[in-house]
Amino acid sequence: MLRASKIILSNGIEMDDKDILLTEEGISVISEDEIVMIYHHAISSIIFADKVSMNFMRARSLSHYFEDVGSVQDTLEEFDYAVQELHEHIQQQVKGVESEEEQPKDPYKE
Repeated sequence: MLRASKIILSNGIEMDDKDILLTEEGISVISEDEIVMIYHHAISSIIFADKVSMNFMRARSLSHYFEDVGSVQDTLEEFDYAVQELHEHIQQQVKGVESEEEQPKDPYKE
């Protein structure tokens, strides 16, 4: 489960500090006494603030990004376009993300 610090719905309703699961249809908000299914079209935004949820969402977003890049590369190669510049840009992005994750964070630094 992920911890959402805030969920803002399209109708303006806000929910704070909720455990959620991502589903194909939207999200499931999990509590001890109920599970609420909220569909994609009803969600305005979800804010993640804890490290575990943020790292999961970062990795998930990067995974989708790399899938898209792979599809674009395949298309470019089919049309005989040079992909070396795109490949170098992707490699720089990966190195940047990896170096950000390796840097220890000082919890006392403002």
